[in-house]
Amino acid sequence: MKTPLALLAFGLGLSLFAGCATAPSGAGCASGAVRLETGYDSAPDSACRRGDAGAAHFTLVIAPEAEPINPSPWYAFTLDGAPGRYRVELNYAAAAHRYAPWIRSGAGDWRRLGADHVAVADDGRRAVLELTLGGGPLQVAAQPLYDLDDYAALEQRWPGPWRTIGLSVEGRALRALVLEPMADGAGWALFLGRQHPPEIPGAWALDAFVDEALRLREAGLLASGLIVIPVLNPDGVDAGYWRLNENRVDLNRDWRGRSQPEVRAVFALLDALSLAPGDLELMVDFHATVAERLYLPQAEELPAQVSARLDAWLAAMEADGVFQTLEPMRTNPRLRFSAKAVFTDDWRTVAVTWEAGDETSPDQVRDHARRAAQQWALSGG
Repeated sequence: MKTPLALLAFGLGLSLFAGCATAPSGAGCASGAVRLETGYDSAPDSACRRGDAGAAHFTLVIAPEAEPINPSPWYAFTLDGAPGRYRVELNYAAAAHRYAPWIRSGAGDWRRLGADHVAVADDGRRAVLELTLGGGPLQVAAQPLYDLDDYAALEQRWPGPWRTIGLSVEGRALRALVLEPMADGAGWALFLGRQHPPEIPGAWALDAFVDEALRLREAGLLASGLIVIPVLNPDGVDAGYWRLNENRVDLNRDWRGRSQPEVRAVFALLDALSLAPGDLELMVDFHATVAERLYLPQAEELPAQVSARLDAWLAAMEADGVFQTLEPMRTNPRLRFSAKAVFTDDWRTVAVTWEAGDETSPDQVRDHARRAAQQWALSGG
């Protein structure tokens, strides 16, 4: 756990919300009768200022790790101290308000903050959250936190041979679950997660897809070997970045150039397993965006047999109702440097980008992923 840093002053105070407690005039955000803390696991070191006249009322600057950058304005903080009602204003430095806030009291479950407690203004550049602090700390985040401790726990839930395939820029272990195929001639499936730190619904989808794939293997219904890399950008996840790794590179723009150790580690693993084009039958790269989407290769980009397998999977998902809200989209980007593009072009495999929805319920995200895994197995996996 990182120690919260001294928080920077930021101008523009706001009036006190009725019922708020007070704090000494000029006090920092991380001290006093009520405290706002940032700079811990998955919570960025956002600049913070108390409201004028020492009011227990806070303003946070939500700024990216670098610019230009994709507008994924992540935020996370904890409010603690004297019970009462407080307002926290989010001022966005390089994007508009995107993520509806989630809250958690103490060690309880995460839930969405009611829309009537969120006021967005200035074309989305400012959002004011009305929060009620009870007898314990209140966590607030753009999505329910899924930090590196959660990924460590995942290794206990998914038994099997885990291995370290490389190190991140900051020296964190890049971990992969590797399960050999269960039949002669069976191929492999590769699953990638958290290239982009804020895209936590994509992590829910990966979890559910892999849970189901493991169940299907145990039942003898899926023979494919599995390679699961749940968190490819641990440095960005830990720092609460919007998009990039510690070298300020978007990993999903590096699969052609392979300049970053996180991407190189994936190819080193494939080399260590002696995999070649034709051995990999599926690659799913899990993300999240404003709506549920499944980005697919064009039919003409794939060998006829591979394209037929993809068509069979899509038809099975459609028949199962997966596409009622999850939209399949054939894409053919001009710049061929994403994971989807490189595994399509170089590995000639079914390579897809799974985009969970920012505001899709966790249960629906997981249900779609679980049924997609079932249909992959039933369509020939």
